[in-house]
Amino acid sequence: MNIAIKLYPQTIWGEKYAGDFDVLLTEIAAAGIDTIIAPVVQGSRLIFPEKNSNADAQWNMLHLQSKCKEYNLAFIPEFPLFHDPDTFKNVEQYRPMNINGEYFTPTDWYHPICPSNTQYLQYRLGLLFQTIERFDPPIISLDFLQFPYLPGNAAFQAEQNILPEFCFCDFCKAKFQEFSGQMEPEKYPDYWFQFRQETITYIPVLIAEEIERQGRQVKLMAQIPAVTAPGSAENLQQVTGVNIEQWNNLVDIISPHIYTHQLSGENEWGHIFLSETQEITTAHIIPELDVPFYAVEPEENLQVGELIENLQESGFAALSLFHWELLCENDILLDFLAEQNN
Repeated sequence: MNIAIKLYPQTIWGEKYAGDFDVLLTEIAAAGIDTIIAPVVQGSRLIFPEKNSNADAQWNMLHLQSKCKEYNLAFIPEFPLFHDPDTFKNVEQYRPMNINGEYFTPTDWYHPICPSNTQYLQYRLGLLFQTIERFDPPIISLDFLQFPYLPGNAAFQAEQNILPEFCFCDFCKAKFQEFSGQMEPEKYPDYWFQFRQETITYIPVLIAEEIERQGRQVKLMAQIPAVTAPGSAENLQQVTGVNIEQWNNLVDIISPHIYTHQLSGENEWGHIFLSETQEITTAHIIPELDVPFYAVEPEENLQVGELIENLQESGFAALSLFHWELLCENDILLDFLAEQNN
């Protein structure tokens, strides 16, 4: 089984590694990792020099991509589509809004932007297209391809035909009226859900068209946030606007987040989530598991180890782990992965 690891700039250039790619990649390769998935944009900032720019940025993920080849590690750039702390902070009217006209209150880390905002979408896709052109990757991973949703937060839980908490901004209302001819989404929940799904599905269409225009062979990988299962497909549609069936022939790889530790979930939930996803997609599936935090009980590592073994037995060819800064301090899981490779 191939194993990918999420790797973040704060880890690469943080105190432990201080930008020493050789030390970092030696440790990652020794752990039996085959692939690195790393964001190449944070907020609205590119973590690589723009084309025709003479500036050699201190943080340059192009250098990491090049170094990965020396260590026989695949490199998948990650692009966080609708998670943008910079724009969230600086442009208040771009923040998601609830039906009462109240702006989204940010968590410590989650700062979403509404996908219905055409001007922002065009800006964001422009950055994505630059990313594809500069990295020319075999695969690009799209994160936050969804309406605002935070797993584990009670405000975002799905209920049958109950409108989601976010978003009801002016962009959403105008697009909904154009889509349905109606002005009051609360009276037409089915139309509201359909409008949101069409909005999200249109985005990989635009990306696929640009990849073809550039003449590149880039596969699209879409990360899927964790939702309640059974009923995960409908829950995704209602709370995120993601309709996986509509993505067939558009998205090549789907990566469901099986975050059992962050969400205090059981492996059974993860298996149901994956099984329901397999039933409705023609794409390859690469589950993403979360690594327990530093100080955990041994049985928590046992849980993720069992899940990895179950996925391997079920025929999954690859999985992703979130993330290296946690894994590199987890001797139990590192030993487990080493045993898997022997």
